Amino acid sequence: MDLSDSSPCFVSLLLLFLCLVHARSSANGETCHESDLEALEGFSSCLKTPIDGWGGGGGSQTSDCCSWTGVTCDNSTSGSRRVVALDLGGRNLGGEICDAVTALESLRFLNLSLNSLSTRAPWKLFQMHNLEVLDLGYNFIGGHLPCPINLPSIRSLNISFNNFFGPIAMSLTTLCSNSFNLRALNLAKNYFYGDIRADFGKCTSLEQLSLRQNLLSGDLPGSLFQLLNLGELQLQMNSFSGELSEEISKLLNIEIIDVSYNSFSGEIPDIFEGLSRLKHFSLGSNAFSGLLPASLVNSPSISLLDVSNNTLYGPIDINCSAMLSLRYLDLSFNNFQGLIPESLLTCRELIILDLGYNDFTSELPSSFKSLQSLRGLSLSGTSLTNLSSALQTLQHCKNLESLFLSMSFRDEEILVNASFQFYSLKGFAASNSRLKGSLPSWLSCSCQNLQVLDLSGNRLSGRIPDWISEFPSLYYLDLSNNSFTGEVPERLTELRGLRDLPSVSTPFFVMRQRAKSLRMKALREIVPPTLDLSNNWLRGPIWPAFGNLTELKVLRLKNNKFSGYIPESLSGLRNLDTLDLSCNSLSGRVPESFDRLGFMLSFNVSHNKLYGKIPEEGLFPIYPYSSFEGNNGLCGLYLEPCGLTSTLQELFQGMKNLRLPFEVSAVSGFLITTGICFLFGWMFKKAVQMRTVAGRRTHIRQE
Repeated sequence: MDLSDSSPCFVSLLLLFLCLVHARSSANGETCHESDLEALEGFSSCLKTPIDGWGGGGGSQTSDCCSWTGVTCDNSTSGSRRVVALDLGGRNLGGEICDAVTALESLRFLNLSLNSLSTRAPWKLFQMHNLEVLDLGYNFIGGHLPCPINLPSIRSLNISFNNFFGPIAMSLTTLCSNSFNLRALNLAKNYFYGDIRADFGKCTSLEQLSLRQNLLSGDLPGSLFQLLNLGELQLQMNSFSGELSEEISKLLNIEIIDVSYNSFSGEIPDIFEGLSRLKHFSLGSNAFSGLLPASLVNSPSISLLDVSNNTLYGPIDINCSAMLSLRYLDLSFNNFQGLIPESLLTCRELIILDLGYNDFTSELPSSFKSLQSLRGLSLSGTSLTNLSSALQTLQHCKNLESLFLSMSFRDEEILVNASFQFYSLKGFAASNSRLKGSLPSWLSCSCQNLQVLDLSGNRLSGRIPDWISEFPSLYYLDLSNNSFTGEVPERLTELRGLRDLPSVSTPFFVMRQRAKSLRMKALREIVPPTLDLSNNWLRGPIWPAFGNLTELKVLRLKNNKFSGYIPESLSGLRNLDTLDLSCNSLSGRVPESFDRLGFMLSFNVSHNKLYGKIPEEGLFPIYPYSSFEGNNGLCGLYLEPCGLTSTLQELFQGMKNLRLPFEVSAVSGFLITTGICFLFGWMFKKAVQMRTVAGRRTHIRQE
């Protein structure tokens, strides 16, 4: 369970109780306490956006704050009721949190998450004695955490995904000293730094702790392992170091441990035998070494095990007869060697298996076909051989959605007319393997669910076939760095996945594989809608119909032999942020309508035969000189100023593109040049005559 996405069950029960209280108090007809009304009005005055249903006046608005949106009062019958809950999460509120809200003396529940609140949170907010739930997550609130924090009734504190910064050790110490009922603490995705040598021992009720995605460092304090009720520990994406303490074995109720993306080192302690509730154990991207401990590879409770990107070695002794719950296994980027063990293939419940970037040799065992639950498999970066045999085996994994074979099966030939059947496949990558042959037709026959196809960095040749356009959901196509020839089929511009991206749901495993190198970015950044045909031998025009692929974010056609004009229609690609047409034989002007592409941060048309003035609107002034160099006819911006020479060149190029007979072009060029020269000469002569006459008149006046 992720602390940022869910709250403890007692919060839900508290909300239910408060709703019942609100219903009863509304029926009684009493009004809210005067000081609470004043506090809410003061809080509202600091917001940049009004809250519907708040305040007195006509219509449905009332001065009884107990009936306002998101406000819950107690069930007092003494004439005035006190506000006990304020739930305004996800209402797009801007502005700041005023001190006024801290005047709600009876407030027990405050949820301002998923808004756009900024500046600092009031110091008094962390001193409210009755507050049980405080949720400020997903805002833009900054500043230091106050010290001391005095929230004696707090049960759940969430300030994740904000801009808080500074050291937190003393704040955590005082929080634990004053908050004996604290069960959930979420400080994730802020800018806290330094060590966490806090006295966690007094947070005896703590069940969930998330400090992930900060700048914290040092080793883990011993008091952390005194939290006997702790069920979730998330420390990933910090700079913690040292060895992983054997004292983790004291956390008998722990279910989730995630220390990935840190600087821990040493061997993984052999302490998992007593952790009977542990389900999720992730220590990827550290500096752990040695063997996988016996108690880890025999754990009956673990369903997710991620030890990727370390320096582990030795045999993979996963005991599938003991690890009955194992569903996700990631052993990638380590030093495991030899054959893929047959014992691993008895883990019949595996959904995700990543063995990539280890030194596995020989062929893929045919018994792999027994992994019928498998949805994601990576064998990238291994020394496996016999691609045809591997595909023949894997086609029996009927639920396989993502298959990564990049940098494996090197220098082999990919069978074109085989009858492989991968009906569930959504993501397929076999890049940088120097594979020979052409685009395999079995992809079109049995992979109609493909969304991501990456065959870049191989030695594939021939023409790009028309059937590539028939995938209804394909939105990421990378055929770059091959030897494809001929024209790009115009039907490629009919890819439905690049016209209607909302219908596409990228499989989790594809995102995760890409995220390993891109560090957990948003989906459209991890696997952006892409068409990359760079570094081939393609020729002919760039079809105007490419402008219909409105969901494209990345279009790369560089280093081919494309000719003709740059289509004006590309200016309709409003989501485009990368366009690279460099190193071709394109002519004509850079379309001025490209200034509408306000999100295009990377643009390159260098080393073509373009001419004319570079547009000066939109983002063009921020593109570097290298985006335009190698076009002798271009002028303006960083290049030579536009003058008579560039005008003549543009006229001659225009006649050339009209393909007029040589005699007509020559005569027309002579007449145009003579006319322009005559015009400029006449104007120059006229100007000299006017200056001479003016000079004579001045001389006569002086005499």
